[in-house]
Amino acid sequence: MAKPLPLTMRWDLPEWAHGLVDPEQRFPTVEERMAVAVELSRRNMEEETGDPFGAAVFDLSTSLPLAVGVNVVVPSATVAAHGEVVALCLAGVAVGNYDLEVAVGGPVELVTSCAPCMMCQGATVGSGVSSLVIAARENDTHSLGLGGSRRPPEWVVRLQQQGIDVTEDVLRAEAVDVLREYAARGGRK
Repeated sequence: MAKPLPLTMRWDLPEWAHGLVDPEQRFPTVEERMAVAVELSRRNMEEETGDPFGAAVFDLSTSLPLAVGVNVVVPSATVAAHGEVVALCLAGVAVGNYDLEVAVGGPVELVTSCAPCMMCQGATVGSGVSSLVIAARENDTHSLGLGGSRRPPEWVVRLQQQGIDVTEDVLRAEAVDVLREYAARGGRK
């Protein structure tokens, strides 16, 4: 007898992520916000709870976090559970609307420890964020043998044409250090 088709799924952040970021703490600078994403990526690697990719969503009018996310593809058996998508979806749950900018009434920023793949770029556009901040670049993952999807060369311009400000290389060295350590450990196990 065939198994019934699944009707639900869950993306749970690892236990260590609970309480890692105080929802009342303000993060006024882009470096402080990116430090959250890089720390999430580092912890996900160290705790072996997923690949080393972290993201966070912030309400820029208050500098408060709306949600955080890490890559939970393997533990959830869900291909879409990338750090950016998880953070964006949890932010939508937090504000009660998938359109984050409409929900908070002002600019919203997604910070991510590594350049988003095509799927995460689509989720970024659909989420209503006004700003995307990136630490490590695509060529950083490829140079370390970590693979990942190839992005079209004009992907940043395409996001900008959608009204999303894109800033690259914020805490890039710190994010690359996490990726380098992950590669030295043998990558995904």
